Amino acid sequence: MTADTPFASGGKAYDYVDRYMNPYLKDVVDTSAADLDANAGKVRAQQALDLAGSGAFGGSGAALTQSQTEGELARARASTLAGLRSQGYQTALTAASGDADRATQARMANAQTNLQDRAQKAGFAFQADENQRANIATLASAGQTLHDQDQQQRRAQVDNTQQLVAMLQGLPIGLFSGEQKTGTESTKGTSKTIEGNVGLEVPIP
Repeated sequence: MTADTPFASGGKAYDYVDRYMNPYLKDVVDTSAADLDANAGKVRAQQALDLAGSGAFGGSGAALTQSQTEGELARARASTLAGLRSQGYQTALTAASGDADRATQARMANAQTNLQDRAQKAGFAFQADENQRANIATLASAGQTLHDQDQQQRRAQVDNTQQLVAMLQGLPIGLFSGEQKTGTESTKGTSKTIEGNVGLEVPIP
């Protein structure tokens, strides 16, 4: 839970572009430059013939014409060679961009997997805590149940004693302790004195 959040950085095409640069680009450029130089030589030679034929080879007009020609030849050479290099780089960049996109997707997938793994572990921790709390609650409930049962048993003993006492109180006490009777009883002209504890009055024959 305290770990840093997974971070997914995007892939960079320039990390891969060198892998797709045409190893023969220099050869292609050099060959094209040689062809341009050869063509420029032909242009110069043809221009010199044209100027000589017109009688303007040594004049200022010829110099201006030759200067303009050299400028155009240089620009054509530079533009052509730069175009070749740019085309080679763009081709490599397109391929490198595909690698960069795939690298970005892989990093994002890894970050998502890490997040899911962390969430799952956190869920396990929460579940374990919940289980522990549930076990404690179960033990507490069982202890309360045992306590209640013990209290009921104790109350049952007291209640039984109280009921027994109440039942005994409703019976004639003379049945158990007897009663004191003193006096004289006459039977057929004969008198008897009765003393002591008797439980019942029994007729004397």
